[in-house]
Amino acid sequence: MLVVDDEERILELFKGIFAGTYDVYTATSGPGALELLGKHPIHVLLADYHMEGMTGSELLVKVREQYPNIVRLLITGYPDIEALADAINRGQIYGFIRKPWEVGELRIMLKHAHDHYVVMEENRTLTRELKKDNFSLHNIFASLASGLMVIDTSLRIYLVNPAGAKLFGLDAEDAKGRSVLDFPTLAPLLPVVKETIQQKSNQDYQEMEVESDGETRTIGLGTALIGFGTHPLYGDDSSLQGVIVLCRDITEKKRLEQQLIHSEKLAAIGLLAGGVAHEIKNPLSVILGYTELLLESKPDDKTMTESLQKIQRQAERCRNIVGNLLKFSRKSDVDVVPINVNQTLAETLELLGKQLLVQNIKVEQDYSSMLPPFWGNESELQQIFFNLIVNAKDAMEKTGGVLMVKTINGESYIKVVIGDTGPGIPPDVAKKIFSPFFTTKAAGKGTGLGLSIVQSIIDKYRGTITLDTKPGEGTAFAITLPKGEGGQVKPKSEEMQLVSEDQERLRVMLVDDEDDIRALCKEIFLNDNHIVTEFSSGFDAIEAVRTDKVDIIFLDLKMPKISGIDTFKRIKAINPAVPVVIVTGSLEDSMAKEVFGLDAFDIIDKPFKVADLKKVIKKFNLLKGKRSGQA
Repeated sequence: MLVVDDEERILELFKGIFAGTYDVYTATSGPGALELLGKHPIHVLLADYHMEGMTGSELLVKVREQYPNIVRLLITGYPDIEALADAINRGQIYGFIRKPWEVGELRIMLKHAHDHYVVMEENRTLTRELKKDNFSLHNIFASLASGLMVIDTSLRIYLVNPAGAKLFGLDAEDAKGRSVLDFPTLAPLLPVVKETIQQKSNQDYQEMEVESDGETRTIGLGTALIGFGTHPLYGDDSSLQGVIVLCRDITEKKRLEQQLIHSEKLAAIGLLAGGVAHEIKNPLSVILGYTELLLESKPDDKTMTESLQKIQRQAERCRNIVGNLLKFSRKSDVDVVPINVNQTLAETLELLGKQLLVQNIKVEQDYSSMLPPFWGNESELQQIFFNLIVNAKDAMEKTGGVLMVKTINGESYIKVVIGDTGPGIPPDVAKKIFSPFFTTKAAGKGTGLGLSIVQSIIDKYRGTITLDTKPGEGTAFAITLPKGEGGQVKPKSEEMQLVSEDQERLRVMLVDDEDDIRALCKEIFLNDNHIVTEFSSGFDAIEAVRTDKVDIIFLDLKMPKISGIDTFKRIKAINPAVPVVIVTGSLEDSMAKEVFGLDAFDIIDKPFKVADLKKVIKKFNLLKGKRSGQA
C-alpha cells in the first residue's frame, strides 16, 4: 500500500504498525505519490485530505484516472460533508478514515480494502477470460462457412450466424427474438424443428429449396438448395432449451452432381455408339462388296449402273462416318504415333458435316500442304477438334454463318485455328470458359467439361490454346502443337502401290461366323479363279489346317466359342509358315495391342472393299515371287 501525508510522523506510524502485514510505501505530497505509482505496483492507497499543493481529494481523482484498479481511501480530520461528498464523487473512493483513528479500526478498514481489491481483481480476470472466450466463440460462430441457427422451444430465433442469415435471406440482428413463423424462407424448417423438440433427438440430413439474397439460382428444376440437420440443445439441468440447426448451401454441389451424371450418360452413349458402329461394319462390308462386284460385271443397263454407283457412294460415306465415330468413341491409350493433322481435322468435319449443313454453316478450309506430322494420340487430337467445332456450331445455331478452319506450318510448331462468325463471347464469360463444369448452355445440353478437357490434352503435349473473341465479331481458338520427328505428311493417294503380278491360283481359307461375309469373300476369290474353303468356327478351321493344304487364311477377329486371336495362335502352332490375314472391325478396342503383336500377314479393317482383298493377294504373290527368285 501507499500512504500519502505531509506529516512525517504519520507516515512513520503507518510503517511501524503495518510493516509486517503489507509492503508500505510513503510519500509526503501528491506529485511524489504519482511518481511512486509509476515505479511500484500499488493495490491500496491512503491519502490525507489536507496537504499543501495538491489535496488528497485531487490526488485520488488523478489516481482514479491513471490507475483505476487501485483501492482508494481518504484520511480526514474534519468532517466537511461537502468536501467529503466531492471526494467520493470525483475520486470514487472506497472509504474514508477519520482522525484520530484507532489502530484496530484501521486494520479492519485496510483488511476490507485488501479483500475488495482481491475480489475486484478476480472479477477482472474472469471478465477478461469471459471476453476472450466470447470473442473466440463469436469469431468461430461468425467465421463458419456453414449456417448455424439456434431456435428455442417456443420457436423463437435465439441467434443466427452470418452464413445462416445469408442462406435464408435474413438480417441476423433483426431475426433475434422473432418467431420462425415470421420468415417465409424458414417455413420448410418448421416440421423438422418441431419434431426435434417433440422427440428430443437428432433429425437426419434433409434438403430444402429457398430463394435467398433476393436471387434465384437455377439448378435443373430447383432454386437454391440447402442441406440441413437439427440437433436438440440442452441446458445445465439437462432440460431441453431449443434446437440447433446446421445448414449449408448445396446448390453448386447438386449442379456438379448433375453435370457428372450427364457426363457419365454421354460416356455411355459414346460407348453405345461405338458398339453400334462396330455392328454396322459387317452389313456395310456386304453392301460395299456386292455393289463393287455388280459394277465390275459392267451391267448393260445404264440406269442400273448409275444406281449402283449411288449405292456405292453412300455406302462409302457410311464407311467414313462409322470409321470416324469409332475413332472418336474409343478410349485413348498412351501410344504416340505420327498424325496427319490436316486429315484428322477433315475427318472430324466430315463427322459433323450434316449438322453444319442443316444449320446453314459454311465451312472454309485452308490447310498447309507442307505440314509435318504431329506425334501424339489421334483420338485425343480428334477430341480437341470435335469440341471446338461443336462449340463453334452451337454459337451459330440460330443464325448460321461461317466456320473457318486453318492449319499453319510454324517454325517449331503446328498451328490450328478454328473460328466462327457467331456472336462472340462476353469478357466475364471468356475468363471462365476453361474452368471445369462451367457452361453457358441450357441444362442437359452441355457438361461444362469440353474446353477443360481440351486444355488438359493440349497441356499434356506442351502446346497452347488461346482465345480471340469480341462480342458481335465472332470467336477463334488458336492451338499450337510442338513438331515431332518425321518428314512431310503425305496424302493417302500417295501411299505405296503394289506392283501388279500375274495371278497364281491359290488355296484360300475363309474363317468368319458371318455367312454373308464369307459368301462375299468367296465370290470375290472364285471370280479370280482361286480355290476357296470356308468355316464359320475357329475350331473347324484349326482341324482343317492339320489335314488340308492352304496358301493363305483370312480370319475374322471376333467369333463365338473361340476367338480369332486364339484361333490364330493354334493355327500358327500347327503351321507357323501359313500367312494369316486378320479381318476385323474391332481394332479400336482393348484387343488392338494384342492384334498388332501377332505375326499377322496383314490386317484388313471392316467394312472393306473388293480391292482391299485383292491387294492382299497381290502382296502375297509379290512376296512369294521374290522368295522364289532368291531361292
